[in-house]
Amino acid sequence: MNRRPTLLAALTLTAAAALTLSGCGSDDSSKSKDNDKMAGADARSGTATSPPESDPRADGRPEIKLPSDLTMVFEGGTTGDAVKDAVLADNAERMRAVNAAIAGTDSAAKAMDFYNTGRAREAAATWVEKFKKANLGITGTIRYYDRTVTLDGSKAASVVFCADESKGQLPGSTRRPGAPGRSSWL
Repeated sequence: MNRRPTLLAALTLTAAAALTLSGCGSDDSSKSKDNDKMAGADARSGTATSPPESDPRADGRPEIKLPSDLTMVFEGGTTGDAVKDAVLADNAERMRAVNAAIAGTDSAAKAMDFYNTGRAREAAATWVEKFKKANLGITGTIRYYDRTVTLDGSKAASVVFCADESKGQLPGSTRRPGAPGRSSWL
């Protein structure tokens, strides 16, 4: 039995995972682990963008409402390229839509359906369903950073980003009205 291809595949997968994870990691040892502040969470400068909670839009985009105990911070919302900036704005709204479905503020997932189609829609629906089945909600602060857009012609784009979910809480069994379960973070 030749185990070399299996070993090579395992090493390749391990290397890819390490490179992927290190891209979102931080080696800033000067920060105290006891510091509860999250970089960018309170910033409202040009580098961190947070879409308005209530933004009825003339272009048909849905209004997304998040619960007051959920904060989402999106860094790097402007690139200087109007198309890439629009992609980043839609990426932020897509993440807000999925989290609104999890939090119970959009239990019909209308916004999530607007920002997701095909396999992305299936993946988002599965993610939300896992929270519901586990009787979990979502609360705390989530920071999205190192967001990079790659355009593929004039009709497609991809966004790669890192997310810091370390400021999510597990506040026990307190339930927010309308939430699918406990108001907690997975």
